[in-house]
Amino acid sequence: MKKYLQLIFCFTFISCGSGDDESLTPVCPFTVEIIGLDADVCVGQSGRILLEISTDSLITDSSYSFYYNEILIPSSDIVRLDSILWSIAIINPLTKANFSSVNEDGCNWTVELINADYCI
Repeated sequence: MKKYLQLIFCFTFISCGSGDDESLTPVCPFTVEIIGLDADVCVGQSGRILLEISTDSLITDSSYSFYYNEILIPSSDIVRLDSILWSIAIINPLTKANFSSVNEDGCNWTVELINADYCI
């Protein structure tokens, strides 16, 4: 059975106008769903993670940096399959590691990947 993890990321836009608390407007534009890890990663070999990143905005061409266990994944190991689907190489997989990303606007997220929970 496949298990899915869905994360919703909230960040705050700060208006530089009046300086009062009413100038803070929470926005939750991103949804991230880890589809799973391929069979190679699940047995401790280099493989790929498949995930979806979607947004409420019509703009879907944001740029992202991805990190596995706090190490930047080179852009050559990242494949954007369509407007929301990403395939990312994991070269030295661990049984448990942090997987995170930051977009060009500075919105970031992190999830603890435990291979047994995400193997497909």
